[in-house]
Amino acid sequence: MMPDYVTVSYDFIIWTSYIQQMNKIVERVVYSDGAYWGDPDKLRFRSNIDTFTDATEISDNERLVRTNFTVTLRGYLLPKGNFDHRSTTQKFITPKKLIFGTETTNVVNKVVGRSGQFSEGLENSSPAVGTAVPGDIALSVTNPIIFSGGTGVTLSDEDFPFDGSIRLDQTINIGQSVGVADSVIFNDVSASSLVIGTNTYNSNGISGSLNITGSVIVTGSLTIEGDASVSGTLTVQEFHTEFVSSSILFESGSTVFGNSSDDTHQFSGSIFTSGSLSLNNYSVDEISNDTALTDGSAVALVTENAAKTYIDNQTDTQQTYLRKQFVKKSSSITIPATASFTAVTASAPSDLTATTENDFIFFINGQYMEHDALTIQQQASSFKLMIDNDGIGYDLEDDDEILAIGKFNS
Repeated sequence: MMPDYVTVSYDFIIWTSYIQQMNKIVERVVYSDGAYWGDPDKLRFRSNIDTFTDATEISDNERLVRTNFTVTLRGYLLPKGNFDHRSTTQKFITPKKLIFGTETTNVVNKVVGRSGQFSEGLENSSPAVGTAVPGDIALSVTNPIIFSGGTGVTLSDEDFPFDGSIRLDQTINIGQSVGVADSVIFNDVSASSLVIGTNTYNSNGISGSLNITGSVIVTGSLTIEGDASVSGTLTVQEFHTEFVSSSILFESGSTVFGNSSDDTHQFSGSIFTSGSLSLNNYSVDEISNDTALTDGSAVALVTENAAKTYIDNQTDTQQTYLRKQFVKKSSSITIPATASFTAVTASAPSDLTATTENDFIFFINGQYMEHDALTIQQQASSFKLMIDNDGIGYDLEDDDEILAIGKFNS
């Protein structure tokens, strides 16, 4: 649906040279807030004044007063060619649905009577054998029908002659229930073959696929002329295979693969062992991934990752530290014995000697400074050089320039 109106905003700027004139103009604008603006003979829109912003600009020749304000116009949209003020709003009623239904019963109590008779008073019963329903026409035959039960079959009225003169209801029974959900029992069944589904069972064996749910006990030898798949656990006392070489699986869990040292055993996939591994009579207990090689085990093989990481840690870090040589100039002198550098001492790896003043060379005004009279100290980001004035033979001055070459961090 289209909105009732659309909103349009305009920004207006008014310039004048006098504040009094500007105030009068602003008063007129404020007075017309909420009124309808436009040509009375054409279109007029209700307008709202949103905000006012005043500013004063002064140049060499004049002073200008500026006021910015925003006007919002609300105008109604009419369809093209429809200017006779007719409403364009359409209303619709959602279609409804009326459903007619009937109620029936499937119970008929009065079941005995002549055709077309279902009235009150009829008996809800069946006549006994040897009786006739009053009002019925009975026909009889000269030679009656006699029903007799065979083997395993019994009748409710055994050997009763039926000539049609009276109603006869016979109930036929067998020795057991044979419904779909019943269990049928036979004492003995003899046949040359039995076909169940796609399987044939005879004296020669079973033709087709056989699925057994439960246990199977075989007394004697079992020969399978094909492949055998076991989805569960196969439990045997002794397991022998013969394919070029022999393999034995003992009841204790031990195994023997091959019968000579020139046998080859191939494994595809992963091998998991929880015990030791013997190679050429040398036992290995584990595969270690200790990258620091801290255990020093004589029965562990290291992984490629452990060896590489250890070597890298012993070479890369040390090489980087040993190659550090940076030149720094003193940033300040504290008379008589301290020079400060804006620098950080490089940290030595754990297996190397810690960084000392012996890892630096110092020059004062181009002259080499003896190490015996020097000590260094790191204070946050400031590197301090302390001088033993008696040992070196002079004091530091404000205008001294000291250069340090050595193992700074950068």
